[in-house]
Amino acid sequence: MTTMIDIIKAETGPATGCTEPAAVALASSVAYEQIGGRLLQLQVTTDWGVYKNGLQCILPGSGYRGLQMAAALGVVARNSSVGLDILKATSTQDEAAALELVREGGVSVTRLEDPSELRIEATATSDRGVSRCLIAGHHDSVIEIEVNGTLVHSKLVEEATSTLWPSGWGFNEIMAFGRSTPTTDLGFLVDGAKMNHALAQAGVSGAAGQGAGGTLSRMASAWDWQNQPDRGVETLVAAAIDARMNGALLPAWTVSGSGSHGVVATLPIWTVGQWQGIEESRVARALAISLLLTIYAKSFTGALSSLCGSASAAGAGASGGLCYLLGGDDEAVACSIQTLVAAVGGVICDGANATCAIKAATAARIAMTSAQICSSGMRIPPGTGILGRSVDETFRNLGILGSDGMRDANAVILSTMESGEECN
Repeated sequence: MTTMIDIIKAETGPATGCTEPAAVALASSVAYEQIGGRLLQLQVTTDWGVYKNGLQCILPGSGYRGLQMAAALGVVARNSSVGLDILKATSTQDEAAALELVREGGVSVTRLEDPSELRIEATATSDRGVSRCLIAGHHDSVIEIEVNGTLVHSKLVEEATSTLWPSGWGFNEIMAFGRSTPTTDLGFLVDGAKMNHALAQAGVSGAAGQGAGGTLSRMASAWDWQNQPDRGVETLVAAAIDARMNGALLPAWTVSGSGSHGVVATLPIWTVGQWQGIEESRVARALAISLLLTIYAKSFTGALSSLCGSASAAGAGASGGLCYLLGGDDEAVACSIQTLVAAVGGVICDGANATCAIKAATAARIAMTSAQICSSGMRIPPGTGILGRSVDETFRNLGILGSDGMRDANAVILSTMESGEECN
């Protein structure tokens, strides 16, 4: 029987760099490893979400960006055993070889015409034949491997899809679990939050990224972060995601396949706990609530959406976890989530890129503010705007907005993005 701890463990874990390029590199590596020989052509097809998220973000440890370079590095590295850390293990020699492969036209990356669930198909053609790898459902879930027309590996997509949210579980069940589960089971959540804090420190120091975290940190030099925690969490979240989006060779602890989601869902809670001297057991419970709320929201919006999941899903999780951390009851926690969604639920996703840091930082700041005002007694009338009469209804509404409501917007966003160059 699936437990909430099982779901958290299945949906979290470390990853270096943006997840979508890593997944494309992984599929390409698996395809080529099966056939070997002199590569003639590598063809990769992805769903809209993977394509959009991988188009512009910088690859770990390099100044290169885009899915063509990621796919080429996967072939050159031939190291699929490390999973989504495959781009972390590449060398400067690998980068030079991959760049030559791209410039010679040996790599093509296209997207499916119709929106679909997470899907990456890589086909490697060499002087030894043709091999194909299909990843679906989850970024590192290999569904099929075919070599010279023979299927050598196969499993159902349902086996690899992000853990299905059990029917009958919702906001009330999450809160009951968070308040009552033994904290001895939750120590790994604190370790994950500390991993994201290390990433933030790299961003604040200016060692990685565009400087969003460092700039905010300098601006905040006169602030008392313990008394203005909204500014503090904004700065650290911006720093962590800025570093991650710009090629830092430090892992993020992810949730629902996203390092940015993981940063937003964990870093504000762990940081506020440290600043205010809150016992680690309560911090761990707040992290569990935040992560479960994020995963629950993503069960409606999908793994990759036209809405910014760091704002709408992870932001909702963080606001709920922070409100619990500050002593809010279930009514206050629900209010905090609703307030966050009302403020940033409609933020669009235009791919994984340098602007993710500002979007996520804004969500983190509003999550903190929502937690503070709702734990102090403020309430938003149920059914206001896109908000449902419960957290569960609101998450359903987000799912409808992100799929049916944003279908045309997604096409416009992609068209705009495709007008730029993919590979430096």
